Amino acid sequence: MSAMKILLAPAGYTISDYLGSEPLSSYKFISALAKLNEDIEVYVITNFVKVKSPLKKTNIKLYPLNINLQGGIIERAIFTLDCLREGLNIIENHRIDIIHQYLGGPFNLLALCKRDIPFIIGPLRYDPPHPYEEDEHLARWGRSWSECAIPSISEKIRNLSQKSFISIVGSLTNRLSRLTLERANAIVTATHVAKDVYERFIDAHNKIFVVPEGVDCEEFEFTPVPNNYDILTLGAHFKHEGFDYLIKGMPKIVKECNEVRLHVLGDGPRRVYLEKLTKALGLERHVKFHGFVPRETVLEFYKRCRLVVLPSLVKGFGLTQLEAMASGRPVVCTNTIGFRETVISGKTGLIVPIANSDALAEAIITLLFDYKLCRKMGALGRKIAEERYDWGVIAKQYYDVYRRLM
Repeated sequence: MSAMKILLAPAGYTISDYLGSEPLSSYKFISALAKLNEDIEVYVITNFVKVKSPLKKTNIKLYPLNINLQGGIIERAIFTLDCLREGLNIIENHRIDIIHQYLGGPFNLLALCKRDIPFIIGPLRYDPPHPYEEDEHLARWGRSWSECAIPSISEKIRNLSQKSFISIVGSLTNRLSRLTLERANAIVTATHVAKDVYERFIDAHNKIFVVPEGVDCEEFEFTPVPNNYDILTLGAHFKHEGFDYLIKGMPKIVKECNEVRLHVLGDGPRRVYLEKLTKALGLERHVKFHGFVPRETVLEFYKRCRLVVLPSLVKGFGLTQLEAMASGRPVVCTNTIGFRETVISGKTGLIVPIANSDALAEAIITLLFDYKLCRKMGALGRKIAEERYDWGVIAKQYYDVYRRLM
């Protein structure tokens, strides 16, 4: 029997084992898929490959495009066209069985051109619209976070022209996105809520499958919950991550537990505001901003902290709660789509209302004063991470979808 040849086109805009959740997700998925079976060959198109530990499996073929125009819409457009060109070249020289768009854009020109090859797209998320997404969208067009934090007058004018241009491009993108979804033989969503949304968006014909995103349970090893008062929160410092609600709840926590320490990992345009808020509330001794730290350091923080707090206002899925569960840490999180489909409130963590500082504080206080409950939640979280979310389990579910299409 010949090998199954999978073309990940694209696998993601960047593949990395240390840069951000999406590049890391691509890296882990490719690695897990290649390990499943020696009779799988994985052809990978991406823009950048930035790794410390190269993907050494002989059944992985990487095709980085390396388009570097300092970010922006032009770079993305060229990437889309080059992905089509490279994909056609690979198909011409290899007998590709499946085209899979893992990450990397809302539509797929290759799939629209090559309709004779089964096409799968996913994981697709659903993030409900929120009032800050337009500003954050602009902040990601190749500009640094520090530049976006306090825009100048000229930058505000430029943003208005960008928004007009993005609106025009968005109309075309939406049309191509719908055509891509209709063309797909299989659509994978990360949550059941996303599945329901896409079923309303297109005539799905029973072709939508729910496969969550994963976590590396070997990398995030289980360790006993430390009997201390250290709390971990992490993520990009955007408004929708809700860190200000957590910080505003800290005085209530400090009043009950003066030894509490909140460790904040990550960076972003809101960091200066969050640091000023911390100072205004007199919390400098209890809240420490560590900025962007290497992945190895993130792993150490999971080990040293008693619990993980995720105060997001919106979250289509998220990986941090899976990392916490795999590490054996209870999770305090908000009632967003991604969290409520992975965290079991009262069993592996506590889910509280969105944008509610008092509710966050009360849940944290509960776990700070119930070490036995922390250990019980951490152990169950690890068990569920191994059984449902380990990357090997996730890759097998995708493989099963591939087999259905052949």
